[in-house]
Amino acid sequence: MKKYFKYKIQNILQIKNIVTIEYLELTPDFIYKNESHDFWEIIYVDNGSLECRMDNEVMEIEQGELFLIKPNQNHSYFVNGKDAPSILIVCFESNTKMLYYIEGKKILQPKTIEIISDIMNETKNTFRLPFKQKLKLIDTPNIGGQQLIRIYLEQLLIVLLRESLNLSNNVKFFLTNTELENHIVNEVIIILKKNLYENIDSDFICQKMNFSGTYLNNLCKKYLQYTMIHYYMLLKISEAKKLIRKNKDNITEISNMLNFDNSNYFTKVFKKYTNMTPSQYKKSIQTE
Repeated sequence: MKKYFKYKIQNILQIKNIVTIEYLELTPDFIYKNESHDFWEIIYVDNGSLECRMDNEVMEIEQGELFLIKPNQNHSYFVNGKDAPSILIVCFESNTKMLYYIEGKKILQPKTIEIISDIMNETKNTFRLPFKQKLKLIDTPNIGGQQLIRIYLEQLLIVLLRESLNLSNNVKFFLTNTELENHIVNEVIIILKKNLYENIDSDFICQKMNFSGTYLNNLCKKYLQYTMIHYYMLLKISEAKKLIRKNKDNITEISNMLNFDNSNYFTKVFKKYTNMTPSQYKKSIQTE
């Protein structure tokens, strides 16, 4: 009879409790006053930029960047008065000492941002949002949702730890296939963001990147879940929401600024991605 051996799995990182998860769409005058607490805090900027003050040092966190704040660290954050960012905040308890190695600001790769998306999607189907006082389950939460949120969060922190160790210990001269694909997708995102106020198409991106549209769209679907133009529209609508929250321009002016054919088409696209018209979104912001 074959003999079997049991292997105890090593947990290098473990989340004890989740304190809160919240997604905030901020106005240009937003200020969060100075505080400190005995748990870890992640601030991820999904759109725009945010100023974060740590003791007497002020740092800017831009879109696609994450800031890990250690326990008992005095901190505050605020908007610069010009932007209207969207941010994700996750607070959690952990006794893992290795986390101190990755505290501070991190620039995330598209694959890592996917984990952020997984955390948020699972949260929406598990807890009531927006956060007010304490996390509460929705009436019919996803089976295992709480556990998956913890697993995704641990996965995110392990990935950040690996990246930090690679940067400090290795000089890499050759990219793996995944790293190359991540680099290409990042370049596509850069092109899209630089042209938010233009009206570009797939051919324009392909010429800039020197790759076929089929190849680039397949990569974008793999890492972003959307085609290039679909993701471009998501970025445009996200920018439109920022402009609406700034409350400086009317809907027609915003439509023209973002190079939509006309305001009716802009309203149609906006509703497709947000389930409300620009006017309804503006009213909801003002009500809040």
